[in-house]
Amino acid sequence: MKTKGLIFVFGLFFLIQSCGKKSVADFNSDFSLFKEYIVSFTGGIVSAQSDIRVVLAFDTNNWKVNQVLDSDLFDISPSVNGKVIALSSNTLAFIPKNKLESNTEYQVTLHLDKLNPKVAEKDKALSNFNFTVKTIKQDFIVNILDIQSHSNEFQYLNCVLKTADNMDFETAKKLIEAEHNGNDLKIIFEKSNAVAKEFKFRIDNIQRLDSKSNLEIKYDGTDFDMDSKGTIDFPITALNEFKVVKTEILEENNQTLSINFSEPLEKGQDFKGLVAIQNTSNLKFSTQGNVLKVYFNNEKAVEKPVEVAPEVVVEATVSEEIAVDSTSVALDTASVEEPEEIVTVVEPETIVSSQKLMGELLLEVFEGIESEYGKKLEENYSEKISFDEIKPNVRFIKNGTILPSSSNLKLNFEAVNLSAVDVKVYKIYENNILQFLQDNELNGTQNLKRVGQPIAKSQLNLKENSLINPSKWNTFALDLSKIITPEPGAIYRVEFAYKKAYSLYKCENPTADENENEEEEVDENDVNYSGNSYDDYYYDDYEWRESQDPCSSSYYYNARIGTNILATDVGVIAKRGENKSYLFAVNDIITTEPISNATVDLYSFQQQKLASETTSSDGIASFQLNTFAYFAIVTSGKQSTYVRLDDGNSLSVSNFNVSGETLQKGLKGFIYGERGVWRPGDNLYLSFILNDASNKIPLGHPIKFRLSDPYGKVRYQTVQKSNDWNHYAFTVPTENDAPTGNWEAMVSVGGAKFYKSIKIETIKPNRLKIKNNFKKAVLSSSYPNTSNLEVAWLHGAVAKNLNVEMQAKFSQQTTTFKNYEKFVFDDLVRRFSTEEVTVFSGKLDANGKANVAINPKIQGQAPGLLKAAFITKVYEEGGDFSTDVMTTTYSPYNTYVGIKSPEPNKYGMLETRKVNQFDIVTLDENGRPKSVKNLEIKIYKVEWRWWWDASSDNLSNYNADNATTSYKTFTINTDSNGKGNVRFALTDEEWGRYMIRVSDAVGGHSTALTVNIDWPMWSGKTKNTDASTANMLVFSTDKDKYAVDETAQISFPSSEGGRAFISIENGSKVVQTLWAMTQKGETKVTIPIT
Repeated sequence: MKTKGLIFVFGLFFLIQSCGKKSVADFNSDFSLFKEYIVSFTGGIVSAQSDIRVVLAFDTNNWKVNQVLDSDLFDISPSVNGKVIALSSNTLAFIPKNKLESNTEYQVTLHLDKLNPKVAEKDKALSNFNFTVKTIKQDFIVNILDIQSHSNEFQYLNCVLKTADNMDFETAKKLIEAEHNGNDLKIIFEKSNAVAKEFKFRIDNIQRLDSKSNLEIKYDGTDFDMDSKGTIDFPITALNEFKVVKTEILEENNQTLSINFSEPLEKGQDFKGLVAIQNTSNLKFSTQGNVLKVYFNNEKAVEKPVEVAPEVVVEATVSEEIAVDSTSVALDTASVEEPEEIVTVVEPETIVSSQKLMGELLLEVFEGIESEYGKKLEENYSEKISFDEIKPNVRFIKNGTILPSSSNLKLNFEAVNLSAVDVKVYKIYENNILQFLQDNELNGTQNLKRVGQPIAKSQLNLKENSLINPSKWNTFALDLSKIITPEPGAIYRVEFAYKKAYSLYKCENPTADENENEEEEVDENDVNYSGNSYDDYYYDDYEWRESQDPCSSSYYYNARIGTNILATDVGVIAKRGENKSYLFAVNDIITTEPISNATVDLYSFQQQKLASETTSSDGIASFQLNTFAYFAIVTSGKQSTYVRLDDGNSLSVSNFNVSGETLQKGLKGFIYGERGVWRPGDNLYLSFILNDASNKIPLGHPIKFRLSDPYGKVRYQTVQKSNDWNHYAFTVPTENDAPTGNWEAMVSVGGAKFYKSIKIETIKPNRLKIKNNFKKAVLSSSYPNTSNLEVAWLHGAVAKNLNVEMQAKFSQQTTTFKNYEKFVFDDLVRRFSTEEVTVFSGKLDANGKANVAINPKIQGQAPGLLKAAFITKVYEEGGDFSTDVMTTTYSPYNTYVGIKSPEPNKYGMLETRKVNQFDIVTLDENGRPKSVKNLEIKIYKVEWRWWWDASSDNLSNYNADNATTSYKTFTINTDSNGKGNVRFALTDEEWGRYMIRVSDAVGGHSTALTVNIDWPMWSGKTKNTDASTANMLVFSTDKDKYAVDETAQISFPSSEGGRAFISIENGSKVVQTLWAMTQKGETKVTIPIT
């Protein structure tokens, strides 16, 4: 009876608990009733590591940031341990003690009456506010990338672990084990942040055996409440077995095939005719260790934008909904559904499609491919490969924010495998823009619902033109003037979204949601519209494992892109000085004319006005503030432009090195002494000169001096007061037993610090005369090198039978040869670190002589000739020693390759459309020409970085040996005079920065240089779609340096009718500005240097 009773009680409890928990729709409060008290709250799908926040519509003045509040303010079911803290005067958050349980729905109740008793007095039904959040179900998958080789015997397997929710690094490492031939293998994870969703790792030291074997990868998440558990078998080929082990179509480009071999491929071989794909030609290849990548590309036409213009648009005003906390949703926010406004579209302009690989095709890999270890493929390999279509997607062609009030308000975008897209426009109201910019850049999306709402919506049909191929990327243009009439001063967010019903992706078992094409009316009571952002989706049908499958509804979760647009004709250039000075240049974007009498208002981060000025007739306004500003609002008439002035928002507008010298706090200082080296016990006579022209230091301001020894210990410090001359002298004593080495002098003034290294050394004269005699001027790795060492006492006696040590220090130097000064002989890809080698350790003979053989073994790959410093120490019988240092050149190669670029134009550029010839020479180590066969020339396209130029174009991080995908490849021979050349031309679309690398596989030496190749008339017209470089301007000066009273001439390519703003700046502020009308082809501006 007792047992039955116990069972009954348990069953009743379970029933009560089950019935007690309401559904989401029944539990959640009607948010529209709480708008007077609540602005936003956390909702939707959240990470298990999220907190739960509520933003109130009223301030609680007695709250302090991070103050712990009463834990009874929240009730959460299931129960969660944690604390409630105040994030601000109107924001509170429940911070869980531990992370939330994954795949769990939490019902949250905020006791609003405990925060504001007036709520219950006004309406008792509003005492509690209920809402729901659900955590992501944690899961993971393991993908094999490729197998690579350490050597013929040992290999490693590259893999990646992907998770549904954030996971800590230590947990990720515990999910994977690997076993081979009964032995556990070492798994090396790439270093990652504390939490992430993707972890790359490699299974190391896989030994190839005499017969084929199996690698077993075990994964198990059950100890961490995840369902994934199983094994992956990967075949390991036998030793000396060369074959294809894996093929796959790359996810990022379904026109690229990756073929993984069991051994690394021999570089330089021609794969044409050795790899074939059914019914295709024009294959291109690249190798990366054991991987051969096969590319197919047969473009036939250039796209023209297809204008998609809605015929009917009804502007809908949607009342503000609940906003989802920024920790809960993706950055690109979704749109709120409105009453259906389906529109037709204008027929797009014609686009001619290109061929592409589609469907299931036969791949054939033929005998004859050779591995790096000298083995050839012994049998043909064939496999049916499925070239799937590109997944449905949409993207913008360029990023931009400014929308002038011209008639051509077109927004260009590209789409693939979509029949339509939904466009929704949100308006961020003018009086909310500073609040919006507190959390965002101009193109941001955080907390969008707090400051704006949807105003228009339409559906764009992308299939009206039968000539376009929807399975490839096509370009369209949306005319925004047909949807909205931009209101000056407002910011608009335009979003493109798509759903499964619009997909043209071919699925084996297509399923359609009968209600998917139906648009629901916007319901203010809908719990799906919770939080700080607009979102069309809820989590009921979302499955993370299917999120990359276009045939699943989960793929279309949050499938949208968006951009913000500022409606204004007012263009603004803002400059900030280190001394808190600001300069604004204001002009009309359409006419380029400077705008006079425009108002420039500066604000703090708290939106408090700091200063206001009007622009001059040249459109210039200047400020000198006591504090840094955060926002600027520039207003002309009814139009306004907004600028964030915080650190990190400056634009790089030129490929010219404008780094200059930055002043500290507007100050410039220099420390100097009467000599370069001091001995222990010497007085250091140091002086300091201060230039405070940009930030005046008051008289009597402290000038602090400090001297630290090589161990960082402060040995001396003093303080002087500033004077009219800004010249300060310090006499610093040192002790007789002061440690030797590099000491540090530091002067601190006005928050700026200036340093100088002080050398204190014990100088001991030699008592022995040491003479090194190298037989040749250049030491070589290709033949024996000897040094005839002779040592004698300074008084002339023979130094017999003394111990000798000779060290050689090898370091990188620039390689040059007489008569070939314009050629580059150093390899940019290789970076040589200084190496020290013991050359000789022994005794002198009875005559004080020794014959030293010099055959050093260099570990690193030298980019060219090396500088060799030989340090010889001869020890006296008492233990003292004398030292001699001799420097010469060491040649690690017997053949050197040089390359010379064609002469660039005055902007330092080569030009597209022209055949550019690069001259090649091959010399021996003494600079004599020699003939070399089969030089490999590879041309790589690299990113532009002007600071590469500032550091001698160091591309040592660009590993061309391991990443051999080159833009073009040539093989040439040099003639008996050691001369050859390579010629190539680029189209305008191929403009950019290129590295040309020439390699001698036999001799081992390589050389490389970089060039910029651009359009012949660099007038601002470019195919560049990279927002980070689209605003780059190339200009040149007639001299590198100028003296006072000289005139500088600045030249830059331009188109006619524009206007350029030129500013001359020092290290702390803008000194002079001027406008210049641009001319056709090139504009030249002269500036007096005063």
